[in-house]
Amino acid sequence: MDSYWEMQFAPHILARGKHYFEEGNVCRIYQFGNTVRATVKGTEDYNVEIDLPGGKPDFMLCTCPYAANNHCKHMAALLYAIDAGEYVFTEEKAKPHTIEPVEHVPVCLPWLDAIDQLPESIIRRIVMQLADRDDRLKERLSFLYLQGTPEGMLNNWRADLQQLAFQAVNRHGVMEYEEADIFMMHLHNFLVEKLAMLMEANAIMDAYQIVWIVLETAMEQIYDEPDGSLQYLEGCCEDAWESIIGAASDGQKEQMLDMFWDYHEKLKWEYGIDGIEVDSFFLRLPWTREQHIKNSERLASRITSTQDDGSNHAVWGWIIEEIKDTILSLPH
Repeated sequence: MDSYWEMQFAPHILARGKHYFEEGNVCRIYQFGNTVRATVKGTEDYNVEIDLPGGKPDFMLCTCPYAANNHCKHMAALLYAIDAGEYVFTEEKAKPHTIEPVEHVPVCLPWLDAIDQLPESIIRRIVMQLADRDDRLKERLSFLYLQGTPEGMLNNWRADLQQLAFQAVNRHGVMEYEEADIFMMHLHNFLVEKLAMLMEANAIMDAYQIVWIVLETAMEQIYDEPDGSLQYLEGCCEDAWESIIGAASDGQKEQMLDMFWDYHEKLKWEYGIDGIEVDSFFLRLPWTREQHIKNSERLASRITSTQDDGSNHAVWGWIIEEIKDTILSLPH
């Protein structure tokens, strides 16, 4: 390459560029057709590109600030390297090496056998590492070990649900329809997750109580919902009660009935819990014969002890008759 290109540079720029070249600051030089590209090390690494049509420099670029309006020392350094020739790689040499694709092959990992055969100390260490990164696993392990709920956990879950509700309301304290739908989905997912953990740990009464906590949280926030999301959650609560009561002992069922009336008084429900009617609670769930009798007596007592315009008492009376029919169908 003719050295006339040096005339395009100021003398002090040429001197600095030649110094950069002689110090070995020009690296990764590749030629693609008439274009040569390289990295020149300076205060930072700068990318330089020079077009050489007919072997003469025509168009030059550099990523350094000085090159915005001038020919810079990094361009000069690359041109000195091109003149030296030994630093320039052809396009053919610059092509990346072609790598044959490697496909996955089926591998049978004997992980179940490993669990059976590995020393307990190793299994324990692996579980500790997993639990250290997963709070849900910590909860599950604690529940299984205690066969119940750690003290204060139900209270913390209630606080978590209240925080969830707080985040869903607007600045006026009202939950919009769009937010209500998402809120109900979160409640449903929360119920499914916690209920599975409690039932696995055989924490029957806590499982029964968490259903009420979820339902109460929903009722405190949702007053009118057009898309049926609240009704869907109520159905999920009924399904949960059915599973829980089916797994409960007779003594636990007695406690559950007492809790039902406590919640009933606390929340001032009339004959139903909005979409969850009392008849569903009393008639659908697997109570014993003695408990059905007790339920009908309690309902009858409420009819005689409360003031009403007749509508609620009529519904409660119908429930009593249905309970009596259920009692007749049960073995003595």
